[in-house]
Amino acid sequence: MKIGFFLLVLSLTSVYATTFSQQKVSLDVKNGTLLHVLDLLQEQSGYTFLFSSEDVKNVTNLSIKVENEDLFNVLKQCLQGTCLSFEVNEKLVVLRRLVSKMDEPEKKSIRLKGFVYDTKKQPMPGVTVRLIGTSVGTATDANGRFSVVLPVEKGQLEFSFVGFRGQIVHFSEKTEADTLRITMHEDVQAIDEVVVTGYGDVSRKNYTGAATTVRAADILMPGVSSIDQMLQGVVPGMLVWNTTGQVGATPKIRVRGTSTLLGSQEPVWVVDGIIQQDPLPFKTEEFTLFGNNQDNIDVIRNFVGSAIAWLNPSDIQDITVLKDASATAIYGVKAANGVIVITTKRGQQGRLSLNYSGNFSVGSKVTYDKMNLMNSKERMDVSKEIFERGLVGSQALTSVGFEGLMQLYLQEKITYAQFNEGVKKLEVTNTDWFDLLFENPFSHKHNLSISGGSEKTSYYASFGITKNNGTAKGNDSESYSGNVSLNTLLWDKLQINAGLAGNVSKTSGFNKVAPYTYASTTSRVIEAYDDQGEYFYYTARNGRKYNVLNELENTGNENTTNSINANLQVTLEILKGLKFESTFGYGYSSSYGEAYATEYSNYIANIRGYEFGQYLSS
Repeated sequence: MKIGFFLLVLSLTSVYATTFSQQKVSLDVKNGTLLHVLDLLQEQSGYTFLFSSEDVKNVTNLSIKVENEDLFNVLKQCLQGTCLSFEVNEKLVVLRRLVSKMDEPEKKSIRLKGFVYDTKKQPMPGVTVRLIGTSVGTATDANGRFSVVLPVEKGQLEFSFVGFRGQIVHFSEKTEADTLRITMHEDVQAIDEVVVTGYGDVSRKNYTGAATTVRAADILMPGVSSIDQMLQGVVPGMLVWNTTGQVGATPKIRVRGTSTLLGSQEPVWVVDGIIQQDPLPFKTEEFTLFGNNQDNIDVIRNFVGSAIAWLNPSDIQDITVLKDASATAIYGVKAANGVIVITTKRGQQGRLSLNYSGNFSVGSKVTYDKMNLMNSKERMDVSKEIFERGLVGSQALTSVGFEGLMQLYLQEKITYAQFNEGVKKLEVTNTDWFDLLFENPFSHKHNLSISGGSEKTSYYASFGITKNNGTAKGNDSESYSGNVSLNTLLWDKLQINAGLAGNVSKTSGFNKVAPYTYASTTSRVIEAYDDQGEYFYYTARNGRKYNVLNELENTGNENTTNSINANLQVTLEILKGLKFESTFGYGYSSSYGEAYATEYSNYIANIRGYEFGQYLSS
């Protein structure tokens, strides 16, 4: 029976092998791609092909002509000279990437360091330094320096930067002791192609103005949630600075410096040919919702966002900054402050592609460790010396610390023993204001996008979530964005591009309280809590009771912004070389900002002339 079973298995194997080898196909492809050939083989053979698009996308210029040839012989010809092989499992053909020596871990690693300059010997920050054939690399710092650990003893380093020709440097273990000095040269062809003006693409050699173009992929960075912050230090001559350290605040941007003293100094933002409007299109001095309190107005405006706050940075393809007065010929006098033109991503021809990107960022908390500030004992010693040397009079004594105890003793409200006991207690108080008011900042960002399409129609859609927790407790922001775009070609003459984007942003911050200023200037002998675990209140300079934790609970600002933006672009080719192009845009934005202070805050108590909460019962 064993011999009979073996013969049966052998006969079945022979039948399968015969069927396996007799699958015939015919091809006639010239300068095609491997992806196209695989589609043809799958249609003719009935086999299913499984592979990674990253492995086959670079196999091009493939020419093959066969007639009634064995399927797997044809497949071997197609993969000859590539890094791919195949395996067959019943009706499934799996293409795999061959493991190269570069993929194998090396036993020894070396560290290379150096500088990168341009032709004018100026250091170049942000230059990508990558080990060819791997994803190992780094980028130069603000001084053009780099240092990278490589898992190989010898190889090639590639230096690349937008607008400059790539440099390839060979290295070996002997190079480890040297400091490399790399000079990057401008790539005239790369930077002199076209300038996107918003109303069309102009050849750079025909564009007479000053313009700078950057790719969004080159400036995206973890922990930064808006594109205007990412532009900081990227475009020559453009200034970007933050007016506050709170997360969610809008930085100020100046493309051409201060061009006016009375009017707006903000640049014009253009997204896919549509001029974006400021969410608050008025001067703060004209905003009377909160009366004449300019501080509250500035607090709210800082958090409402810029004209492009609704735009997800992950949806941006490239950015062009028009920096001189020639932009006024396109956009009028308002372009005197400069124009920032943004082009968003569009769907690409090919199979459906699903992409996810995300990052998490955790920072360090502010502490007293690296600050030369007095502890409680040192502060009490200073107060003793001031009093003993008579440097201040009794009218300068306050209600807390050594001065407060001395005042009570001089007024005979406490005994000398009680005074000494109080001094000893305050010398070891050491209230950690930074620990009470600050935390480790944490931010995370997620973006999911799909794209694909045929020769005539392509699509792109994305959804993004961004959340940031600031260093100071109570300073948070979150944003949700969605985007859908569709490009289609009708009758080979009419092209339609349509897009719809929406965004919801929420930000919370401070009002009338500056946590860092308080923590770095307030004496550590002041307690945050009393012996019963309740808030400890001391008399502030305005004569009212004060506790910073109570102020944070009863003051603040909250801001919510909702926006919807739609655009439609129609291009009709009338004659060869003559096109009619029209762009339609719609934008809706609503912003709600609230800066508040309750009756339990020191701020309101001082205005009303009561201790906080007292006027409710009066």
